[in-house]
Amino acid sequence: MFSDEGIREKAGTMMEDTRGRYQAFVEKMATASELFEPLVKQLNDQVLFLGRMLTPEGIEALQDEAAALNEAVTAAIEQAREILGEAQNVKPDDGSVPHPDGA
Repeated sequence: MFSDEGIREKAGTMMEDTRGRYQAFVEKMATASELFEPLVKQLNDQVLFLGRMLTPEGIEALQDEAAALNEAVTAAIEQAREILGEAQNVKPDDGSVPHPDGA
């Protein structure tokens, strides 16, 4: 524990700021992760289907679903990139922790 009251207050303020930034970062990461949950379910359904119907007809039956899933994944990746870009910007304004890309 700090004996100097000013240092103790400053350390406490900095700790709360760090906690807030960390929480914001975790929330952004959770949001990005949630984008992929329904897509993973769809992909698992397709894998399960092909596990039971691995025939030319089975593969052909999934062509439209596979194309739609591919488009959805591409869109989710773009959204995740935006969210992760925002998460990277969650940093202290005083520059005490260097940003990974040097910004």
